[in-house]
Amino acid sequence: MFEHGVSYTRKDIHDQIGGSLQSFLPHVGGRVVAACLRPDYNPDAPDILLVGTGDGIEHAADMLVAQRNPVPTFLKLSTGGWKYVGEHAVVRSSQDAADLAVQARRSGRDDITRVIYMVPSPHMDRDQFAVHFNNCQNREHERLFGRGAFYDLNVTGVQAMQAVGLQAGQDCVVATTAPDNRVIFTWYSFFRERLLCEHGNDSDSTRYRVFFGDPLLAETFSKEDAAAHPRYSAFFNVKGHFKQQSTILASIPHGQRPTGPPTDSPAVRNLRRELHKLQQPSRPKTPATLKRVRRILKSYERASAITRYVRRTRGSGCQLREDPGFVMRNGHRYCEAHHLFHLSKNPPPECLGPEYLVVLCATCHRRIHYANVGEPVREAGGWRVRVDDEETLFRV
Repeated sequence: MFEHGVSYTRKDIHDQIGGSLQSFLPHVGGRVVAACLRPDYNPDAPDILLVGTGDGIEHAADMLVAQRNPVPTFLKLSTGGWKYVGEHAVVRSSQDAADLAVQARRSGRDDITRVIYMVPSPHMDRDQFAVHFNNCQNREHERLFGRGAFYDLNVTGVQAMQAVGLQAGQDCVVATTAPDNRVIFTWYSFFRERLLCEHGNDSDSTRYRVFFGDPLLAETFSKEDAAAHPRYSAFFNVKGHFKQQSTILASIPHGQRPTGPPTDSPAVRNLRRELHKLQQPSRPKTPATLKRVRRILKSYERASAITRYVRRTRGSGCQLREDPGFVMRNGHRYCEAHHLFHLSKNPPPECLGPEYLVVLCATCHRRIHYANVGEPVREAGGWRVRVDDEETLFRV
């Protein structure tokens, strides 16, 4: 019906779904059909909706809270159009004096009668979005929860409804305040969520929803520059302050997101250093040296950020037989990563990178370790390898 990120007039909206041309919550037949929000009145929109005074305004808000189903949501632009930002649903409504006072200070309004908290519809195509996590309290997630942890949320309240059902490979970005008050934005490729207690805090049994991912990129901006940047503006309200929400879904074109392999982990950096020493031209290619090189390449095949990246970008189909892997209990297809030069007598220097890995089913992985396999030959777009009497082009 509406296309994400596209601007519409109020007449366009009315022609498709009906309702008033002026109301911020147009409704038809006792049901709200859209939320049309002005950021100057709702600085944390679309995640927080501030209801003012007036019988019509408060009655429309009552209908929205009662129906709970997602509604198309629009934000007014400075040009006068209304930008579609997806469907949002109510998760909580508050008329508590403390909540009203907080929002009055943030918005500069003195007419707020209700605060409505919204979340994106779970039916939205998450591939269109990056999940923004606000870590302005600078929680040290790896120290608290282990390697790869990048954020945590409560298991109750509003946070229990946020960032639910993320799929492996979801792009996530975490904002952390640097010592000089600039903001560090770290991108991750999400791979799992776990319920955990904080490490080293035996007196506290509180469990948190902990998100784990592979780091992709980190960059630092001043707060002012970040608020104007297309990748990070969703963190900020119209006044240039960080939004209150812990998580925000923001539409960011794929061309503006990190696309390369993840940054090296400490373990991979150690493998690179050791491989570099073993591959020095002055070092003799003794059986012991070659055996150690093979062990390094075998280690590089194991489950890690780089193998997850390879499977994510090439899929789970076997690149030798082009068959899909079997379906595991978790619903995902099974596959394995194989280093093309694992058994080579002359592996190229510095051969740790995704372009040296291929995706295989379990049977073909064993086959390629024990069959008559020739040396890989680089070609445009991949590697040509002879396996027994057949040649295969592995695209990488």
